[in-house]
Amino acid sequence: MGGRPDCTKAGTLGSSSSVRRLHVIAAMAVVVLASPVLAWFAVGDTSEAVPNPDYMFRPPSLSTTQELALGATAFALGAAAAVVVVSALRSGVVALGELAPAVPLLLAGAFLGLAGRIVTAGVSGANIGGGLVILFGPFVLLALVV
Repeated sequence: MGGRPDCTKAGTLGSSSSVRRLHVIAAMAVVVLASPVLAWFAVGDTSEAVPNPDYMFRPPSLSTTQELALGATAFALGAAAAVVVVSALRSGVVALGELAPAVPLLLAGAFLGLAGRIVTAGVSGANIGGGLVILFGPFVLLALVV
């Protein structure tokens, strides 16, 4: 009766179902945010083996150990979050259709990871692939996200 809202009724933030739904949304966000790093790590360095490579953009100066740590962390976080999402789907906390908006974002993240490796590749001469990514990449992202 006082000035505090009752958060124990179904459908409010205090209910167990809505808290689990928030956990699923957070887990799906982690999966989406891990996708560019996972794609970047999975593609690996695409530089040519030339003595003095040319760069469109310089890649971040990371050692192989640091790259492995980034990839392993993204994989661990993404896998743990995916387990939460699949568990919620199986238990009926969320429906498959409710997660559909995350799929294009997941694909866009993977595209960004791939694009990052392409535009930072060391090549002999011009980086044609990097130019194509910069030219057509925004249209791919626009098609995925809109």
